[in-house]
Formats: sequence, structure tokens, C-alpha cells
Amino acid sequence: MISRTWRLPARALLAALAGIVVGCASTPVAWYDGPLHPREQDAVLSPVGGDLQRHFTVVIVGLDGRALEAASVTEVRLAPGTHALRARVKVGTYPEGRRLYWREAEVHLTFEALPGHTYLPDAAMVGEVAIGRVTDLGVGYPAECLPAARRGPRLLPGTPEADAACQPAR
Repeated sequence: MISRTWRLPARALLAALAGIVVGCASTPVAWYDGPLHPREQDAVLSPVGGDLQRHFTVVIVGLDGRALEAASVTEVRLAPGTHALRARVKVGTYPEGRRLYWREAEVHLTFEALPGHTYLPDAAMVGEVAIGRVTDLGVGYPAECLPAARRGPRLLPGTPEADAACQPAR
């Protein structure tokens, strides 16, 4: 007989399996024609950004006029040059007691991508206005440190391993 405390609802099990499949299926995507170039020749853009401790997420939904499905991508490889992105910003606040309220906005940004550099979408809500930016993490930022690549047990933020391995280049 199976103990009731060890039973998982079917939905929870399916959600966990879907998360594993999505995490395993995630790959870098070339945002140009042809195969992926070596990472040093491309600019690398994280499809997601934010700060979970501040209840804050940024998800890129469009890049250079095309839709981007961020859930299936660990990084976007860009040709060096000017790029335009559209991102959805979601910020959680606690204005009344302990209940979390979410506010959403969309930001449109243009940025100059350099070869070998890694970029992270970022934004802040100032009152009711979302202000976006793209942060340059420098040359050689480890791919496994990008937020989309940290799904699962790899280099969990706040661990000594992650703190040592995931420092932006200066």
C-alpha cells in the first residue's frame, strides 16, 4: 500500500515532467541566417532577466521585429550591431499587508551588441512607468550562469559555486 503522504497529484507530476522536458529541450538560438557561430564571434542575449528576491521578471517577447518564445531558449545569439527588443516586465509589490500584487508593463529598447559580449534584459517600475535597459555583462560571461540556463540544479544563485563562477567580466 502507498502511503498517502507520498502521493503526488497527477497535475503536479505532469507539471514536474513538463518542466524537465522544457529544461532539457532549451537551446541557444541563432538570430541570424545559418548555423551558430563560435560564442566569441556573436553577441549573446539572455531571453529572461530580473530579480526573484525583488519579485521582478523581464521576458523578451520580440527581437528585431520577430516574436521570441523565451521559454524554449537558453540564449539568443546575435550578429554584432544594433538590435531592437520588446520585453514584458512583471513586478510584484506588497502595498497592503502580506498579499503580493503584480503589475505588468511592456518596454521597447534598442541596444548596440558587441562581439563576445553577453547582455541581460533589465527594467524597473518607477511609479506606473516601466523603465527598461540592457545590461552588458562583458566578454566571456559563462553560458551556464544565464538565468534561463539556471533552471534545475545548475549553479543555483547565492551558492559559493555560483558566486565564484558567475561574476560579470569587467
